[in-house]
Amino acid sequence: MTRVSIILPVYNGEKFLATAIDSVIAQSVPDWELLVVDDGSTDSSASICDDYAARDTRIKVFHQPNGGVNSARAKGVDHATGAYLAFLDADDQFVPDALEYLLDNCTPETDLLLSEGRPDAIIGKEAYLADLWTGKVGPALWGKLFRTSIYKRIDYTLDRRLAMGEDLLLNSMYALEMKNARILPRCVYAVNHENEASVTKTFKHNWEYEKYYFSKVEELFLSKCTGLDSYDQIKLLVNKSWLNAMKYVMLDGGSIDYNDPEFKAVRDYFKDKKQELGPSEELIFRIRDSRLYRFVLKTHVFLLNKTKR
Repeated sequence: MTRVSIILPVYNGEKFLATAIDSVIAQSVPDWELLVVDDGSTDSSASICDDYAARDTRIKVFHQPNGGVNSARAKGVDHATGAYLAFLDADDQFVPDALEYLLDNCTPETDLLLSEGRPDAIIGKEAYLADLWTGKVGPALWGKLFRTSIYKRIDYTLDRRLAMGEDLLLNSMYALEMKNARILPRCVYAVNHENEASVTKTFKHNWEYEKYYFSKVEELFLSKCTGLDSYDQIKLLVNKSWLNAMKYVMLDGGSIDYNDPEFKAVRDYFKDKKQELGPSEELIFRIRDSRLYRFVLKTHVFLLNKTKR
């Protein structure tokens, strides 16, 4: 049986794609399959994928019309036969012993492995969720090893509108199905920070997207947390994240619908929790003009840094 299924979605990734695939072929363990999903690329990505598949039977390529990264990942997951799942972005790469290191640390009691570069630790689902939503654990799917059987139980076929933050939501949904996660002290995944075309560098936050995104967070995750002992804490962290997203809407020059019932609900939620808010979050309720918001926030940060010096 294949031990690890690696899911690699690609859309117009010809510049870095070969390096990503080569990093899989170079792995120190041989029992893997690489499921490459060409999401309607218009460059040479499709032919690069097909060339590799012709040379190595462990590489399987699927071509589909452009449907977004979530659709591409879902196609790969649907065809995964491995006991474990790993994700690889088309502009990143594994270190040569990445899979060996992760597999050597698998135990029957652990449903998720995280290559985080932090001290070795085993944490339960609620602690993991808290770490996710406070940023102590990276929200990306890469750098982790999931149990395929658990991952296929969650609704991983998120629609294409979710182009930012979908990793955090999928991790959260997976956590509700798992028992424990293990944090490992080595990082075995190399992120390419030079790709100027990456979503993290090109995405512009806007009100409609963030409202839609957090409606999916409510529907697919938060509404299923009510039975957890830490539900109140998780709800607080989600609402703080919502406000943080509003901050980026303002920083990107967008505007917020202050009359929207959802915004009013979050504002009312924090009426008796003002001690939980940082300056940038408090400003959201006070300053409605994005230019003025950016000016006040930058001034605050400047004065804060000057005081520290």
